[in-house]
Amino acid sequence: MAGTYRPIGILAFSAILLCWAVGQASATPKSATDKSAEMPAKPAGKDLCATGMRQSPIDIEDTDAAGMRKLGFRYKLSLVTLSNADGGLSGTYGGGSSVYIGKDNFDLRTIAFRTPSEHRVLGRRFPAEIQFLHRSAEGRLAVVSVLVVEGRENLVFREIIERLPAGPGGSIADPKILMNARDLLPELGSYIRYSGSLTAAPCTEDVDWYVMAQPVRMSENQIARVRSAVGDNARDIQPRNGRYLLQSAMGN
Repeated sequence: MAGTYRPIGILAFSAILLCWAVGQASATPKSATDKSAEMPAKPAGKDLCATGMRQSPIDIEDTDAAGMRKLGFRYKLSLVTLSNADGGLSGTYGGGSSVYIGKDNFDLRTIAFRTPSEHRVLGRRFPAEIQFLHRSAEGRLAVVSVLVVEGRENLVFREIIERLPAGPGGSIADPKILMNARDLLPELGSYIRYSGSLTAAPCTEDVDWYVMAQPVRMSENQIARVRSAVGDNARDIQPRNGRYLLQSAMGN
């Protein structure tokens, strides 16, 4: 149940803003292969990308504190197939990894990389965003989003960086990589939850978004390499249209 409204800068997303500031200060000067199972069919006669009322991404502000359960990540080491087509860099994840949200289990299907970030916090856009797309046995969609700030080199991401092509749409010479998606998550489990959509066509709605309160760091060079390979593939901010943004407890 939602509690008393509290300013976002004081609670959960203070962690994001703090890590952003630290990152700027420390930066150097300068079967999951079936796509029909991953993405619902486009609704006939209705373009939700243009007409939907619960679209993503949004600018995160004015949240409501709520007693929400911890996200139960059960990711494991898996073979991931990387792709740099259809709007950017993504990885199709092998079976067996999931997240429990309450009593519901959502299988991890794909990991997508956006540059710059699609979501904003108090109007601030971040250099990149990592999105983990999940699907339940009933067909419900849930996306866990991790914002990226500039800082020290991300050792987990180094092997992915080394395989990236020079420009958008370029092929990946060795697309298969063994990794554990949990290594791309932040340490803290706090998050903001809201009801939104996929950020690419068909912009399907009724997607549960979980934007993690703590970002992860990547170096300036790593961010530049991803942006060079992917290009700017972030969707514009969409109207909030009165939706509630529920904020889990800090340190959850």
